[in-house]
Amino acid sequence: MLRSLVGSEMCIRDRFYDNPSAYGPSVDMAKIEEEFTKYAEPGTGCISLDRCFEMHDVVGVSGADIETLVFYFQYRCQVQGRVTNEEFVRGMVRSECETLEQLAAKLPALLGEVQNSDNLFKDFYGFCWQFARESETQKLLGVEEAIQTWELILEGRYAHLDWWFEFLRETAPKGITKDQWNLFLDFARQVQDDMSDYDEDGAWPCLIDDYVEWALPRLKNSSA
Repeated sequence: MLRSLVGSEMCIRDRFYDNPSAYGPSVDMAKIEEEFTKYAEPGTGCISLDRCFEMHDVVGVSGADIETLVFYFQYRCQVQGRVTNEEFVRGMVRSECETLEQLAAKLPALLGEVQNSDNLFKDFYGFCWQFARESETQKLLGVEEAIQTWELILEGRYAHLDWWFEFLRETAPKGITKDQWNLFLDFARQVQDDMSDYDEDGAWPCLIDDYVEWALPRLKNSSA
């Protein structure tokens, strides 16, 4: 039964991307493929890092801002510095655009959607760990890479973000796992700023347990 359901879902998905106007957004798939061809390296089926920089110029992102992450979030890229044909086509269909110029015009609204929807932001947040890696096989995101990404996406969402960064730099873990990354967002959302409701017996990773132990004396000193 599960196999049947999965197969049915794949058929529906494939029909959607073959003929999206019949299921929702009205886009010309031929124009999207033409746009992809403008930037793809011949014979590779991918847009390389250098051509990604060219796309940045068209879309108006710096490569080091949250808008860049939202741009690549549309494609759900598996790793930075490369966009496959499938990722590009699905991203353009998802954003209901046929050209990068159209996507550039929509980017402010897409950023607003990400920032104002808890569910969409959670998806975006999870994507950022994946995208910040240098390879698809990488199981740990480097601490500095993680900090740089958190700075972009968590500004204003956690009161003690500077402490978190200080803790990570002091303790120097080998890297940040996907589980640690995802649960830190839950921690930032669920635990009060004074950490008085933190459950040390909860299902938090050891890294967050250690952070709370590290931060509590600072909280007491700051409130004294």
